[in-house]
Amino acid sequence: MFWKRKTVIAKFSDLKTAELENKLLCLDNKSFGKFITSSIDYDKGFISEKVLEKEKNALMQVGKETLKNTINRINSIEEQYDGYKLPVLIAPFMTTLLIVLGNQFFFRKEIIETQGLTSAAVTFLLLLLTYSFAFVKIISIGKRGHSKLIFFKYVLEECLDNKKEKEEERKKNISHIESA
Repeated sequence: MFWKRKTVIAKFSDLKTAELENKLLCLDNKSFGKFITSSIDYDKGFISEKVLEKEKNALMQVGKETLKNTINRINSIEEQYDGYKLPVLIAPFMTTLLIVLGNQFFFRKEIIETQGLTSAAVTFLLLLLTYSFAFVKIISIGKRGHSKLIFFKYVLEECLDNKKEKEEERKKNISHIESA
Protein backbone atom coordinates (compact mmCIF):
# COMPACT_ATOMS: atom_id res chain seq x y z
CA MET A 1 0.00 0.00 0.00
CA PHE A 2 1.44 3.37 -0.97
CA TRP A 3 -0.89 5.45 1.18
CA LYS A 4 -1.39 5.34 4.88
CA ARG A 5 -4.84 5.18 6.39
CA LYS A 6 -5.16 7.52 9.30
CA THR A 7 -6.49 5.70 12.32
CA VAL A 8 -7.09 7.52 15.55
CA ILE A 9 -6.02 5.46 18.52
CA ALA A 10 -6.06 6.82 22.04
CA LYS A 11 -2.82 7.51 23.81
CA PHE A 12 -2.21 5.74 27.11
CA SER A 13 -2.95 8.93 29.03
CA ASP A 14 -6.33 9.33 27.29
CA LEU A 15 -7.62 6.05 28.72
CA LYS A 16 -8.88 5.29 32.19
CA THR A 17 -6.71 2.93 34.20
CA ALA A 18 -9.15 0.02 33.88
CA GLU A 19 -9.40 0.54 30.10
CA LEU A 20 -5.63 0.70 29.76
CA GLU A 21 -5.16 -2.49 31.81
CA ASN A 22 -7.81 -4.19 29.70
CA LYS A 23 -6.07 -3.20 26.46
CA LEU A 24 -2.65 -4.23 27.74
CA LEU A 25 -3.83 -7.65 28.88
CA CYS A 26 -6.88 -8.66 26.84
CA LEU A 27 -6.27 -7.58 23.24
CA ASP A 28 -5.22 -10.26 20.78
CA ASN A 29 -1.57 -10.07 19.69
CA LYS A 30 -2.23 -8.26 16.41
CA SER A 31 -4.49 -5.64 18.02
CA PHE A 32 -2.07 -5.28 20.94
CA GLY A 33 0.85 -4.62 18.59
CA LYS A 34 -1.19 -2.12 16.61
CA PHE A 35 -2.33 -0.39 19.82
CA ILE A 36 1.25 -0.01 21.07
CA THR A 37 2.82 1.03 17.76
CA SER A 38 0.00 3.49 17.01
CA SER A 39 0.02 5.02 20.48
CA ILE A 40 3.73 5.80 20.34
CA ASP A 41 4.21 8.50 17.71
CA TYR A 42 7.84 9.52 17.36
CA ASP A 43 8.12 9.14 13.59
CA LYS A 44 8.30 12.90 13.01
CA GLY A 45 10.99 13.49 15.60
CA PHE A 46 11.76 12.69 19.17
CA ILE A 47 8.86 12.42 21.55
CA SER A 48 8.75 15.46 23.81
CA GLU A 49 9.69 15.07 27.46
CA LYS A 50 6.32 16.46 28.58
CA VAL A 51 4.36 13.94 26.49
CA LEU A 52 6.59 11.09 27.62
CA GLU A 53 6.07 11.99 31.29
CA LYS A 54 2.31 12.19 30.75
CA GLU A 55 2.30 8.70 29.20
CA LYS A 56 4.56 7.33 31.96
CA ASN A 57 2.23 8.74 34.62
CA ALA A 58 -0.69 6.95 32.97
CA LEU A 59 1.31 3.72 32.97
CA MET A 60 2.31 4.24 36.62
CA GLN A 61 -1.40 4.03 37.53
CA VAL A 62 -1.50 0.48 36.19
CA GLY A 63 -0.87 -2.35 38.65
CA LYS A 64 2.57 -3.90 39.12
CA GLU A 65 1.38 -7.32 37.96
CA THR A 66 -0.13 -5.81 34.82
CA LEU A 67 3.20 -4.14 34.00
CA LYS A 68 5.05 -7.45 34.50
CA ASN A 69 2.55 -9.34 32.36
CA THR A 70 2.73 -6.70 29.63
CA ILE A 71 6.55 -6.89 29.57
CA ASN A 72 6.31 -10.68 29.27
CA ARG A 73 3.75 -10.30 26.51
CA ILE A 74 6.00 -7.92 24.58
CA ASN A 75 8.89 -10.37 24.96
CA SER A 76 6.75 -13.15 23.51
CA ILE A 77 5.45 -11.22 20.46
CA GLU A 78 8.61 -9.21 19.83
CA GLU A 79 9.76 -11.79 17.29
CA GLN A 80 6.74 -11.09 15.08
CA TYR A 81 7.75 -7.45 14.74
CA ASP A 82 11.48 -8.01 14.32
CA GLY A 83 12.34 -6.19 11.10
CA TYR A 84 15.88 -7.53 11.09
CA LYS A 85 14.60 -11.01 10.28
CA LEU A 86 12.68 -9.86 7.20
CA PRO A 87 15.67 -9.89 4.81
CA VAL A 88 16.22 -13.55 5.60
CA LEU A 89 12.63 -14.29 4.61
CA ILE A 90 12.31 -11.99 1.61
CA ALA A 91 15.77 -12.21 -0.02
CA PRO A 92 15.46 -15.85 -1.22
CA PHE A 93 12.04 -15.13 -2.69
CA MET A 94 13.31 -12.02 -4.49
CA THR A 95 16.40 -13.81 -5.79
CA THR A 96 14.38 -16.75 -7.11
CA LEU A 97 11.84 -14.44 -8.72
CA LEU A 98 14.50 -12.37 -10.47
CA ILE A 99 16.40 -15.44 -11.68
CA VAL A 100 13.24 -17.02 -13.08
CA LEU A 101 12.14 -13.76 -14.74
CA GLY A 102 15.61 -13.15 -16.13
CA ASN A 103 16.07 -16.63 -17.56
CA GLN A 104 12.53 -17.28 -18.71
CA PHE A 105 11.53 -13.86 -19.97
CA PHE A 106 14.05 -11.04 -20.25
CA PHE A 107 17.09 -12.86 -21.60
CA ARG A 108 15.42 -15.38 -23.87
CA LYS A 109 16.83 -15.62 -27.36
CA GLU A 110 13.56 -14.46 -28.98
CA ILE A 111 13.31 -11.35 -26.75
CA ILE A 112 16.93 -10.37 -27.34
CA GLU A 113 16.54 -10.79 -31.12
CA THR A 114 13.34 -8.72 -31.32
CA GLN A 115 14.01 -5.98 -28.76
CA GLY A 116 17.77 -6.07 -28.40
CA LEU A 117 20.00 -6.84 -25.46
CA THR A 118 20.07 -3.22 -24.26
CA SER A 119 16.28 -2.95 -24.07
CA ALA A 120 15.97 -6.27 -22.22
CA ALA A 121 18.75 -5.31 -19.78
CA VAL A 122 17.24 -1.86 -19.09
CA THR A 123 13.79 -3.36 -18.50
CA PHE A 124 15.27 -6.00 -16.19
CA LEU A 125 17.23 -3.31 -14.33
CA LEU A 126 14.06 -1.21 -13.85
CA LEU A 127 12.25 -4.26 -12.49
CA LEU A 128 15.18 -4.98 -10.18
CA LEU A 129 15.15 -1.39 -8.88
CA THR A 130 11.38 -1.53 -8.32
CA TYR A 131 11.66 -4.76 -6.35
CA SER A 132 14.61 -3.38 -4.37
CA PHE A 133 12.63 -0.27 -3.43
CA ALA A 134 9.67 -2.40 -2.31
CA PHE A 135 12.03 -4.67 -0.36
CA VAL A 136 13.62 -1.74 1.50
CA LYS A 137 10.19 -0.20 2.21
CA ILE A 138 8.86 -3.45 3.69
CA ILE A 139 11.93 -3.84 5.89
CA SER A 140 11.78 -0.25 7.16
CA ILE A 141 8.11 -0.63 8.10
CA GLY A 142 8.92 -3.81 10.02
CA LYS A 143 11.84 -2.21 11.83
CA ARG A 144 9.75 0.80 12.86
CA GLY A 145 7.14 -1.37 14.57
CA HIS A 146 9.84 -3.40 16.30
CA SER A 147 11.62 -0.31 17.60
CA LYS A 148 8.35 1.07 19.01
CA LEU A 149 7.70 -2.18 20.87
CA ILE A 150 11.21 -2.14 22.33
CA PHE A 151 10.82 1.52 23.33
CA PHE A 152 7.51 0.73 25.05
CA LYS A 153 9.08 -2.24 26.82
CA TYR A 154 11.82 -0.02 28.25
CA VAL A 155 9.24 2.56 29.36
CA LEU A 156 7.32 -0.23 31.12
CA GLU A 157 10.50 -1.50 32.78
CA GLU A 158 11.26 2.02 33.99
CA CYS A 159 7.73 2.34 35.40
CA LEU A 160 8.10 -1.03 37.12
CA ASP A 161 11.43 0.01 38.65
CA ASN A 162 9.88 3.28 39.88
CA LYS A 163 7.01 1.35 41.47
CA LYS A 164 9.49 -0.97 43.23
CA GLU A 165 11.50 2.00 44.52
CA LYS A 166 8.36 3.71 45.85
CA GLU A 167 7.30 0.46 47.51
CA GLU A 168 10.72 0.09 49.19
CA GLU A 169 10.59 3.72 50.38
CA ARG A 170 7.12 3.13 51.78
CA LYS A 171 8.36 0.03 53.64
CA LYS A 172 11.33 1.99 55.04
CA ASN A 173 9.05 4.80 56.19
CA ILE A 174 6.73 2.32 57.88
CA SER A 175 9.64 0.59 59.64
CA HIS A 176 11.02 3.98 60.80
CA ILE A 177 7.61 4.95 62.16
CA GLU A 178 7.22 1.61 63.95
CA SER A 179 10.72 1.79 65.47
CA ALA A 180 10.18 5.32 66.77
